[in-house]
Amino acid sequence: MEQVISDYLESLDIPISKNYCKQAILEHPDYPSLLSVADVLDRLGVDYEVGQVEKKHLQDLPFPCVLHLDEGGGKFVVVERKSDLETDEIDLEHWDGVVLKAESTDTIVDTEHNEQLASEKKQGRIAVVLGAALVGLIALPVIQGLSWLYLSLFATAMAGSIIGYLLVAKDLGVTYEPVETFCNARKGTNCDRILNAEEANLFGSFSFADATASYFISQLLIMGLCIPLLGSPASFMWLFGGAAIATLPVIGYSLYY
Repeated sequence: MEQVISDYLESLDIPISKNYCKQAILEHPDYPSLLSVADVLDRLGVDYEVGQVEKKHLQDLPFPCVLHLDEGGGKFVVVERKSDLETDEIDLEHWDGVVLKAESTDTIVDTEHNEQLASEKKQGRIAVVLGAALVGLIALPVIQGLSWLYLSLFATAMAGSIIGYLLVAKDLGVTYEPVETFCNARKGTNCDRILNAEEANLFGSFSFADATASYFISQLLIMGLCIPLLGSPASFMWLFGGAAIATLPVIGYSLYY
């Protein structure tokens, strides 16, 4: 149900976070009723209409729209176009006559949603950078020979970037089971204590998690893109060394905290 609604809103080119939308519907006290969907749309600021339509007027509906089926405790199905009504995928025998039609919009008024959407876009950009760096590494043997030092640095940067991504995701509320297992491995171990500490915000909203991801992804960019294109990896070593020294206070604080 929640997946159908989030897909429907996305098909209308509404800038939504599908994860946020699905979670909001799931957590609604009246889930899985139509009210749970209506309340979430109200929260997002998406205009919509809900009405009762006779079956003989079904062909006259404005498409795309959502039909409510009275099966399995309530089910929704999206009708993209009139021709979809003739397919076997839509069982009109269980349609109770209820239709939901949302209007496309460029603006979402829910602040919490907008923050999560911005965070998800940031994670997407991180993934693109990681992919670009990997492409650079694959192309690197064609351009120059690989040294053990270079491979070690790249492996470290890759591992750090992955950890940084996981920390940023955790900071945003996106959890992964291996990360949760590690963070709660011992009674005295708690990643949230560090990530949520007031001192963890270095420059306003720039957190330790952001710093970790930025540090290692910058290394990946240099080793995966800049060095293959510009050559002379030795000229970048002073930069890596200086950055490593600058991170020592952060490492010490994390261990102490």
